[in-house]
Amino acid sequence: MNDSNVNIVGLSDEILLTIFKKLNNFDVLYSLVGVNHKLDRIACDIAFTRDVDLMMISSNEGDVSTTDAILDRFCSDIIPRIHNNMESLTVQASLLQRVLHANSYPNLHKLTLVNLKLSMDSHIFDENLLFDPTFKHQISELIIKSDYKISSTSEQKFLTDVYVKIFVLLPNLKYFDSDVYYDYYFSQALTSDLSFPKYYSSNIAYLRMKMCYFDDCLYLLDGRLSQLHTFIVDLKHIHEPSAIHLSSSRLIRNSLKLINNAKSLLHLKCFSLYVHTPMVEFDSLVIPLLHRMLHLEKLTLSVHVRHRSSFIDGIHLDKNILNISVSPPRRRLRRNHKQSTENSHDAETLSKSSLHDHASSIDRTSSNEVIEDVDL
Repeated sequence: MNDSNVNIVGLSDEILLTIFKKLNNFDVLYSLVGVNHKLDRIACDIAFTRDVDLMMISSNEGDVSTTDAILDRFCSDIIPRIHNNMESLTVQASLLQRVLHANSYPNLHKLTLVNLKLSMDSHIFDENLLFDPTFKHQISELIIKSDYKISSTSEQKFLTDVYVKIFVLLPNLKYFDSDVYYDYYFSQALTSDLSFPKYYSSNIAYLRMKMCYFDDCLYLLDGRLSQLHTFIVDLKHIHEPSAIHLSSSRLIRNSLKLINNAKSLLHLKCFSLYVHTPMVEFDSLVIPLLHRMLHLEKLTLSVHVRHRSSFIDGIHLDKNILNISVSPPRRRLRRNHKQSTENSHDAETLSKSSLHDHASSIDRTSSNEVIEDVDL
């Protein structure tokens, strides 16, 4: 063992850095800090301490004592050495409070919370409990990952309230990625709660969210998110299924009013729309929305379009979207088409399409889900 230590210490800093960069930075920090001066210095190098991932610390309730011991050492011995270097932190949501209270983090601007559970949402995003006035202004990037299954309307409303708190609590938020459980979609309750200007952060440039209906998406594109650069939206339906049978034309008219009254999205460069149920409103709603996006550089559409007399091919997109949404100098594009058989239906769709100016080639398959990923 001693010979191995001598051999490792005898390696140059450059070689050690190359080796350690291939390892998880938590393993490097936890294993090497305090071993000897050289390894300690290299382990605390900014290369390993700028982005700190603590997901190796398990929050398994069956092994609480081990988790506590590991976290205690990290908070008491390691964080004081590296806290000034930390710019990004990935951590189990249940451990966030202990880590944040261990020290100050003057350069931390990105926070990734994993396994966020409903029981801890309230205290994590309590303005007076967790985020001090200085720290909450630092956070510009927030990623939330949760596989918690919403089982009741009250739980859905509670989690919606938490997301409203996020917009209020983090005034300098620029990047918000909500990677929540597949079956959970925000209803219009969220956009209703965000209808007042004070709840909008004009700094938000990147937004990924799951929402119930198309109108929910439109409310977030009403112009108050003036710096929005990238918007990725995952919709459960275009409109509420029960309402469509009652008055589909009225629903479309109401949505068009929202689109027509909205300001042009001048800063939006990337837009992705995923709809998980078949739709008939592609031409009546989706295309008019795209016409508000005057400077798109990348467009991703994953939709099931039904009851249409013709295919939506490259020529159709070029004529009805690109000529209107893209200025002439940016008309040159590359389309990468991906095919999925998930949730397939009986209609024919495109499997491959490439477009350069007005040239187009098309193959047809039996899959009904089409993802058009367009770099403009």
